[in-house]
Amino acid sequence: MSEFRKLVENILREGDKKIFNKNGPHYNSSKDEEAIYDLLKKVYPNLQQNYTDDRFVSPVTHRHFQADYYDPDSDTFILLQKHIKHGRRIYDPEDPNCQEDVKWLEKQKGEFYEKILHTWTEVDPIKRVVAKEQGFKLLEFFNLDEVLRFLEDPTQTYEEYKFAPDSMQYDSDEYFKQKARHRDVYGNDTDYLGA
Repeated sequence: MSEFRKLVENILREGDKKIFNKNGPHYNSSKDEEAIYDLLKKVYPNLQQNYTDDRFVSPVTHRHFQADYYDPDSDTFILLQKHIKHGRRIYDPEDPNCQEDVKWLEKQKGEFYEKILHTWTEVDPIKRVVAKEQGFKLLEFFNLDEVLRFLEDPTQTYEEYKFAPDSMQYDSDEYFKQKARHRDVYGNDTDYLGA
């Protein structure tokens, strides 16, 4: 395994460390999720964290999807898709950038890349279909920049508040350039907590 890959995987593991959620014993929230929860409460004062609902269930596995946040007033489910396994933006099989990323992921070896490909191109699109079929609003944020842009005007669509890089394919030089700019490991987010 390359030194760069070890470094990236270590950063991802550190980013996944959880803190106990003050709202209950069953779910955990990352520090970023807690901070973004506080930001979103300005728009959604009754916002709930770590929400499950019988309408938001996978038709494949029959298991509940968990929303990071839920606003009962507007019936809006909100997903914070910051982990690279969700890609860097909504997967669109017609988008040439997504097509190139899929080809790149398919050529990579190992479970790390298989999980990204599976979640980004199969699981997350199912969530969007379920939301549409069940008639509730689904918001997705792939980075803090998108959250902040959305908060400027919460009537925006994803295409309007999207702040996604064209590709998830970074080399080590690009990685360090992005970290120097206080961006996350894949260059698609401000480092909200200053870590």
